[in-house]
Amino acid sequence: MEASLTLREGREAYFAASGIPADGGYTDNWVVIKIAGVPVFAFKNTSPVAVFLNCQVFGSMLVFHPRRMYRAFMRSRRAANLYGTSCDDELLSRSVGEMREELRVDAPVGEPTREDRRAFWRWSARALIGSWGPGIPIIALVWWIWV
Repeated sequence: MEASLTLREGREAYFAASGIPADGGYTDNWVVIKIAGVPVFAFKNTSPVAVFLNCQVFGSMLVFHPRRMYRAFMRSRRAANLYGTSCDDELLSRSVGEMREELRVDAPVGEPTREDRRAFWRWSARALIGSWGPGIPIIALVWWIWV
């Protein structure tokens, strides 16, 4: 994404490219997950649900793209984030480049410390248990029935 864009312009471009409504769906009471255009799951649009979904993505990335997840996790340990920041006009008028610099997202990662690796394994265990753990009894039951 171009560094000269404002966060508002970057967000609008992302929403348009991803087929997300112009308002991002932030005001929707419910979020619907569709596969091949068919609604398969709906949930209330709340912060705890967002945390749960982040855990699901983390756990899935660990299974399907473990190296990429590890690198992303280590990069995030060195960068700041916008959690707890109001998404207001002041923030959205700042440039992408300015925010990249302030959040240190392009800074060199360096060698992970022992604590970085421990944090990765702790979060990985939580994510795997949270995202894949509930399915284990179902898989076991299906296996038991079919075998």
